[in-house]
Amino acid sequence: TGERYWNVVFPEEKVQPAATTIVTPRIVGNRFFVTEYYKGSLLLEIGSNPPSVKEVYRTYRADPRNENSLNALMTTPVVKEGLVYGVDGDGEFRCVTLDQNELVWRDKQVFAKNPAMFGTLFIVENAGRYLMFSDEGELILAGL
Repeated sequence: TGERYWNVVFPEEKVQPAATTIVTPRIVGNRFFVTEYYKGSLLLEIGSNPPSVKEVYRTYRADPRNENSLNALMTTPVVKEGLVYGVDGDGEFRCVTLDQNELVWRDKQVFAKNPAMFGTLFIVENAGRYLMFSDEGELILAGL
């Protein structure tokens, strides 16, 4: 019918230079995860009978360079076994928990030559391994 069941605004407000959400949201079961550099991450739980949505967390921080969560800008994260792997806007490869967006580990070695803000890593799963291609032109084969 086109009837709206629910609506969630993310990010809640525009920021300068602009609210930027380039990553593709991830759907894991009935959960919807999206992340944005300037406003953090958002995890929603979707209900179907009746259609509903519950906000599990929103990790807004006044400073997007926070060191304890994932504020991705361009790299679409990978979700595996309750963990989210992605590149933070500061060029760190990070692993956080899906349930609470708590930092498990972080590593700048993925961009060893030039770790810099807004580093990009394209991650593709292939036969249980991950091909990660960096914006520095490096191809990394990894297991997560």
